[in-house]
Amino acid sequence: MRINKKPVVAVYTQRYLNPTMTFVYRQIKSVMDEFEPIVLTPNEIRNLSVFPFEKIYSKKKNIFGILYRLYKKASGRFAVLSNSQNNYFKQIIKTIRLELFMRTLVLPVLK
Repeated sequence: MRINKKPVVAVYTQRYLNPTMTFVYRQIKSVMDEFEPIVLTPNEIRNLSVFPFEKIYSKKKNIFGILYRLYKKASGRFAVLSNSQNNYFKQIIKTIRLELFMRTLVLPVLK
């Protein structure tokens, strides 16, 4: 049971956080007065000293997840998350009674 009554907002990002992703960190910090933000990331956590934040949930792919991703990619049905990652994040969302979900979108720079 949550003591804090603020609505929970989840921010999904592939990596937390590359040095160029200051805008994501600013968005997370700016909603803290009204919301309780959490971060969901399926990859490594980077630059925690630059972008300090406590509520980060991360689950890296194991060997089966990597093989699953390769299979999906080869079959033309690309999957970002492995089944275990998908189940892990679903359980977190269910447990915390998530009220808002935000996915970060970082587009590659074309040269």
